[in-house]
Amino acid sequence: MTRPRICHIATHLGGGIGRALKHLTSNDDNFTHEVISLEETRTHRNIKQLRDSGISIRLLDEIKNAKHFFSTFDILQVEYWNSPRLHLSLSQLSEITARWVFWAHISGLNSPIIPRLLPEMATALVRSWDDTDAKGYYVTSAAGLKSVNVRAYEDRNVDALYVGTLSPAKLHIDFISYLENFFKLGFDRAIVAGDITTDCTLPPKTDYINLSGSLELPGFVQEIDSLYESAKYFLYILNPDHYGSGENALIEAMSAGVVPIVLDNPVEASIVKAAKAGYIIKKPEDLVILENRLLTEEAWPHLSKNAVEYTQANHSGIKTASGFNSVYNKVLCKEKHSLPFNEIFGSQPHQWFLSGRADAEKWRQDCHIGSLARRGDYAVFAETKGSLAHFSHLFPSDDVLKGWYEKSRSLRHGA
Repeated sequence: MTRPRICHIATHLGGGIGRALKHLTSNDDNFTHEVISLEETRTHRNIKQLRDSGISIRLLDEIKNAKHFFSTFDILQVEYWNSPRLHLSLSQLSEITARWVFWAHISGLNSPIIPRLLPEMATALVRSWDDTDAKGYYVTSAAGLKSVNVRAYEDRNVDALYVGTLSPAKLHIDFISYLENFFKLGFDRAIVAGDITTDCTLPPKTDYINLSGSLELPGFVQEIDSLYESAKYFLYILNPDHYGSGENALIEAMSAGVVPIVLDNPVEASIVKAAKAGYIIKKPEDLVILENRLLTEEAWPHLSKNAVEYTQANHSGIKTASGFNSVYNKVLCKEKHSLPFNEIFGSQPHQWFLSGRADAEKWRQDCHIGSLARRGDYAVFAETKGSLAHFSHLFPSDDVLKGWYEKSRSLRHGA
């Protein structure tokens, strides 16, 4: 019997989306999967692993007749986040009839939000954060590490670890304050692994050279398992307005027995609460309150064990594939249809940008960008994915985007 065919449309296959697709496709024996990428992927680990498991990956530019090509699939699955390249491509696919599944790789709790009409018009919307009040289906996008070595406390030589983007869109702008309070408890070694970019949350080295402990910045680490195995605590202090949903790094760390310390942000706090496996704080000084617990080794093995057991039970490639199989079977009972992408997202690049903003109407007010700048909103200042800079650079002929971007730059440089 021929298995139904799924085509995934993704901006690229780096980071969490590439890993999520790897978890899904390598554990699904009931559907066949192909991937169309809109951009070249900078890191090739995910691509290699997908291709090694038999998944075809092509660039959209290589497809000569997109309408005919996409019509041959039973389901088209859009790996959705507020990507300017993705919006451009979708605007060109409005005439295609398909069963449209959107996998939201953003939580939608903060900007970027999930556009209001998308859950109503897509054949199915899938979320990676278990929000019982939200529309759509929940399927985990994160999976624990399979071959990781779960070490005892005394066999770990890294006191605190952070893995992920260092952009202020994700990492808390005061991360160093949290780390300094952690060091004050008597810990002395931390590793922060991630690309060091121009808008990095971490200050210049001269600003943290006097920390009480040692901070190592190895940059992007391809083979991350050994870092997880060596760490005692996962200091996952994120921007309260971050857009993440599945939190792959947190799940991977917990699967290695690393005990998480997170802020009281909905996504990561809900994971730690469900696992009963770590600490939830609100400010740097809260680490001092936790001093006796953090420095008492008796508490750590219990939390570490809970973290491992929780990830094994709730976050795996098998769980991801099983969840999507359930969604796919429901979707196959429905007819193919076109989607009015101009109605859902808008027809112009600046409208695509605003479709992901909870404060879309306010962007038409001259004073709004100034108010965002004063509170350090990443959409104005951060040179990160889905930001104003990202959209403006890709669509330089959009005068509205250009005006917003120039104003944000002048505010940033105090002009």
